[in-house]
Amino acid sequence: LRMEQFVHLGLVGTAILLAAGLAFVIVTGLSGRFRKLLVSMDGLTANKLDTEIPCRSDRNEPGRTPGALEVYKRGLQQRAQLEEKSKAAAAELAMVVETLGTKLSLLSRGNLTCHIDQSFPPEYQKLKADFNVAVSQLQDAMKVIIANVQGIRSGADEISHAADDLSRRTEQQAGSLEETAAA
Repeated sequence: LRMEQFVHLGLVGTAILLAAGLAFVIVTGLSGRFRKLLVSMDGLTANKLDTEIPCRSDRNEPGRTPGALEVYKRGLQQRAQLEEKSKAAAAELAMVVETLGTKLSLLSRGNLTCHIDQSFPPEYQKLKADFNVAVSQLQDAMKVIIANVQGIRSGADEISHAADDLSRRTEQQAGSLEETAAA
């Protein structure tokens, strides 16, 4: 009976050792995977978009985590692209506002030749075209006003010469009348 007990005890001990070894292998494998996943999560949390996602080919329960991390990573990448586009749009708008402000300042100081020559982004082309058309129309209106002022000045000069001529003739006739009256 003792021998059977030793054999059973040996078998139970071996089974316990095998179970402990198997548990160690499983826990070590899982904790290694989870450590790798935690490192990649930390990288993504720090906005490192080039972080590699490990264990993507695992088909067990812990293997589903990399899929979720991959979705999170794609979301971060899309957000980064949107932020870049937003920065570019803000820079374009700043350039447009600065250019328009400079040209309006020149226009307010009487510079009627201040067309916008630099290229604008497509969504602001109409603003550029409208400004340039308005400046051209203002130039045309000023040309008409200048032409009218020159016409008025010319007319005023003619009236002034005619008045001078009339004044001389009046003086001459007055002198002739005096002579006639004296004679």
